[in-house]
Amino acid sequence: YYLKAWWSPQPTLHLLPHWNWAGQEGKPLDVWAYTNCDEVELLLNNKSLGKQVVKPNSHVAWQVRYAPGTLEARGYKNGQRTLTEVVKTTGPAATLRLAPHKNALNADGEDIALVTVTVADARGLTVPTADADLTFAVQGPAKIIGVGNGDPTSLAKEKFVENIQLVAVKDLQETAVVSLAAGVAALAQPASSPATWQEAFAHRDYQHLAPAYRHRGTFELPASLAGTEITFFYKSIGQAQTIYLNGHELAKDLKENAEGNIFKLAPALLRPGQNTLEIVATPLPKQHEWDVVNTNPGTIQVLTPAAAWQRKTFNGLAQVIIQTTAETGDITLTASAKSLKPATLKIKATKAAPRLAIP
Repeated sequence: YYLKAWWSPQPTLHLLPHWNWAGQEGKPLDVWAYTNCDEVELLLNNKSLGKQVVKPNSHVAWQVRYAPGTLEARGYKNGQRTLTEVVKTTGPAATLRLAPHKNALNADGEDIALVTVTVADARGLTVPTADADLTFAVQGPAKIIGVGNGDPTSLAKEKFVENIQLVAVKDLQETAVVSLAAGVAALAQPASSPATWQEAFAHRDYQHLAPAYRHRGTFELPASLAGTEITFFYKSIGQAQTIYLNGHELAKDLKENAEGNIFKLAPALLRPGQNTLEIVATPLPKQHEWDVVNTNPGTIQVLTPAAAWQRKTFNGLAQVIIQTTAETGDITLTASAKSLKPATLKIKATKAAPRLAIP
């Protein structure tokens, strides 16, 4: 407001700070006004506290003993009152309000609405001391693409995206078996002596391969799996293979697939911490000594969906940005906070031609 007052021709009068100082009754507070008026008069509860001349590139200030009510600044230009700024003591926070910068959007996949969120008291006054944790949700042909509150010291997230963690199968070992069927049958038996196991693929004689190999490895999952989606991107390590996860059959007689196989893993098959993967496979041969065969059974993906969009208010305000999709229809944005009446905003997305683009 200082720069606006002195660097622009627009008539400006801004009064600060807010006037919610419960517990400070009778104590002096600094009150400032930024303005490009010639003079400013300050009033508290309709009682004048004096008029001051505004020096160029400066501001005017008073020391005011706090009393709840109405603080009013009157700006004068050439002796005539031209501007008025009022700051009122508010009641406790009671409700949320949503106000978009425009009331209709183009359904072109690009148009956005900047929505101001206000914490208000029962009279509809903005509560400048409100420090509310807001949660946002949108329905219809739109998505939330950002949140903010104007707090220059805030380290809170401004975007909420899903988290993807890639987990490798480690300590993969193998032991030779007489056949695929025998290897599968052995999965039901107690684990054989560690002496019969060795590092997978490390010591294979590709001129004298066993009929089949039983492989065993582990992977680690987070301590909490709540809300996660876990996928196994399997890469064939045999011409035919049967896969077990934590003692449960995941795939049987799976043929070699150069593109790999994808398994959505049910929560019942998994456990926090260490999980055991076992694969019985007929080996991939080498046609030439220099051939390279796959020795990596793949990767486990742990996807944690994005958390709900959230933001804390600053000076009783916050902002959320929504963007249309290419579909028409009604967009509904909701904002909620503990102990406050939620707010709902409806905006219509209407048909619009997308911008020209190079294919």
